[in-house]
Amino acid sequence: MIYIFKVFGGGFMLFKTIYGPEVKSIYFWILKYGPVENQDLYRIFLTVKNNEFSSPANLLDALSFLKTAGLIQKKDKYWLPLINLDEEYFLIILIKHIRELHLGKRKAEHALDPYFFGILNDLFIIQDIVFRSNIYNDANCLDPHLNFSKEKINAWKRVIEFLGLGKKGFKGIHIVYDPNMILKIINLWLDQHEGPLQDFLHNHLNDYIPWENKNKEISKSLSLSLKYLESKMLIKLERKQDLPKKSYQGLNNTNWIRKGW
Repeated sequence: MIYIFKVFGGGFMLFKTIYGPEVKSIYFWILKYGPVENQDLYRIFLTVKNNEFSSPANLLDALSFLKTAGLIQKKDKYWLPLINLDEEYFLIILIKHIRELHLGKRKAEHALDPYFFGILNDLFIIQDIVFRSNIYNDANCLDPHLNFSKEKINAWKRVIEFLGLGKKGFKGIHIVYDPNMILKIINLWLDQHEGPLQDFLHNHLNDYIPWENKNKEISKSLSLSLKYLESKMLIKLERKQDLPKKSYQGLNNTNWIRKGW
């Protein structure tokens, strides 16, 4: 899939050399103490040796990621929060903002930003594949104009794991959505306790994560998580007769979802 978007700004982007947990720590420090300058962050997050700070590269990359994702902003030399999040739903809102970049609903800072979830969607969800080992080559084949370094792809895998969208292993990554993350998204479906599965997927879940394979069915990456949640009696999947809504084969032809039992 080719993504059409406008590119705004210069050096900020999602594809930075980060690990994940530091992004959360920096965000909540800025939320509590902002507005702050880089030097304020250096004093908190960097070590000092021989009266010099250690390299700020990882810190600056985390700031770039947070700004691109729309969680913080920079005014002059000061960093400020753009949104007030609590710890429980920090990752869910971060996921939603990255998804908005993917869908073109949020302005991209860099040409590669929509591909952060584009890789996830095009290599795994659409093709209904849950494991790949050679992400570097596969990602660079998505578009002849792309140029993902191995460093960027390794960082991508770390962040995808941090977000609860997959697990690294066997020199690749296994994409099955964390059931706890999916449950939190379900709980944000505030206007309904239950309803047609098609409506839930298209009108709510789609705002957060890619889920639909090339056959217009639920990908294994999501269906496995939903089945797990049902086995724990946290959701109920049902088939209602004569309901004019799509039934999904990957979930035993169910067409209705309910929170809890």
